[in-house]
Amino acid sequence: MRPPVDFIVLEDLSRYLSDQGRAKSENSRLMKWCHRAITMKVKMLAEPFGIPVLETPAAYTSRFCSLTGAAGFRAAEISWNDRHEFRWRVLLEEAGKMRAEGKPVSENAIFAEKLYAELEKISRSDKPHLTLLAPQPGGPIFVTAKGITHPKPGKSRYVLPIQADINAAVNIALRAIAHPDCADIHHRLRTERKKGTDTKPDTFTSRESRRFGGEKMGILTRDNDLPKEKNTNLFFDRQGIAPFGRARLESEPATDFHYASGPALWKTANDRTRQWKRCEELNAARLSRWRGEPDPAKDEIPM
Repeated sequence: MRPPVDFIVLEDLSRYLSDQGRAKSENSRLMKWCHRAITMKVKMLAEPFGIPVLETPAAYTSRFCSLTGAAGFRAAEISWNDRHEFRWRVLLEEAGKMRAEGKPVSENAIFAEKLYAELEKISRSDKPHLTLLAPQPGGPIFVTAKGITHPKPGKSRYVLPIQADINAAVNIALRAIAHPDCADIHHRLRTERKKGTDTKPDTFTSRESRRFGGEKMGILTRDNDLPKEKNTNLFFDRQGIAPFGRARLESEPATDFHYASGPALWKTANDRTRQWKRCEELNAARLSRWRGEPDPAKDEIPM
């Protein structure tokens, strides 16, 4: 019979140590705990029962969808009662004040105003407890930066927002068992730039020995617009979220520029206007469903 647990995966906690680059208060808190003791305690409890304990780096696990590997952002469920919270109150007051003074209103304030106009309608409906999504750094919900078709037939038509901590935990678990060649899980590709000459452009090779062994895989750019750093990171972006900074491995088809530079990908995924519009897209589908007006193209958004 299959055991209930095959293995336990822990985030590598070594980065949570005191450091000169951290604030004094943060260093003080970090010095009051011992990450090694946590790891040893889990191993002491699990390994006598034949349960291996693995450690894996957690970098970027909260930035990618665990189902599709698409980059995304954090959001929160917002209700009409949240209008009194500082972040929303400031934006709503700004919109009213700027409009009264005949001055331009910031995009953030406009989006917040539209969100709460819908929430006010909901508060007067027969389901006043319903919420809508809004972008929020560090929020509890993970949202893909663009709408992604669900990869498994028979499931929801689109990939749905997911609880952010669960999403990150799944990514950590997948990293522990996935082959280094699985770019949908091991998203980052470290590279090295070799300076060109007057007649030859710069060239790029990978620095991923676990994936390519001793071989240095060549990297080709689409528009020669990668960052100028010697060692830059690329990220697997099969969904084409980043519109520039595209690259591919020399072993891949000439049309498949599935990698994107970090600045290109995160500038797109972190763009506040884009995040608001993505949340509005999801909220519109929710509202349509709640009003009994299902849209076949958007009917799979959860309530």
